[in-house]
Amino acid sequence: MINFGKLCLYTVTIFFVILNRQILSIKLTSPIPSAKHSGSFLDSSCCVRAEGEKTAAASGHNNQSRLAAVSSAGLSRCDVWTEECSEEVMSLARRPETVEWLRRVRRRIHENPELAFEEFETSQLIRDELDRMEIGYRFPLAKTGVRAWVGTGGPPFVAVRADMDALPIQEAVEWEHKSKVAGKMHACGHDAHVTMLIGAAKILKSREHLLKRQLQTPSGPKEYLLTS
Repeated sequence: MINFGKLCLYTVTIFFVILNRQILSIKLTSPIPSAKHSGSFLDSSCCVRAEGEKTAAASGHNNQSRLAAVSSAGLSRCDVWTEECSEEVMSLARRPETVEWLRRVRRRIHENPELAFEEFETSQLIRDELDRMEIGYRFPLAKTGVRAWVGTGGPPFVAVRADMDALPIQEAVEWEHKSKVAGKMHACGHDAHVTMLIGAAKILKSREHLLKRQLQTPSGPKEYLLTS
């Protein structure tokens, strides 16, 4: 049985490393609205729109269909975690289109910081991306929070969370994607944290057929939570 906690930790760690190495190391480009993101990173056969909390039985049937698709495509099942599985996850995270997409998402969040309990636009951005990935979620939670889920729908649950609020600080650094809001700035990395969690959600959704648990992103005010 796959070690789901290890998969979640590994996925989030990958995006932490990639974002920290590439956020400022690649040529700056103008932000592209997330509505233009094609979602081509995902194989549409692995996506099923979550309509509320699906039952474990229904999800199990869906997972069996996905397993058959994976087998026919010649991909590893990863029922037991191996180095090959790690390489597959890493290759997904390193795809140029994935890196470019996440860079755009992070810059949009950085340019439009919102203080705690005021993250309405940030929350909308997250929900737009979740909709494109066909990941179910609950909103609102304590005003601006979002909770999304990937997996079977049954216990036990693993949760990964990220804050999404900015600080009442003026950004003094002059660069193309600096804060557009006077007196507000993402000075402690929450823009990157949210972006990493969105990236992790995409990889986990594409490998949902391998999950034996439910991953959730629980979120109160100021938070975006992914659960499975």
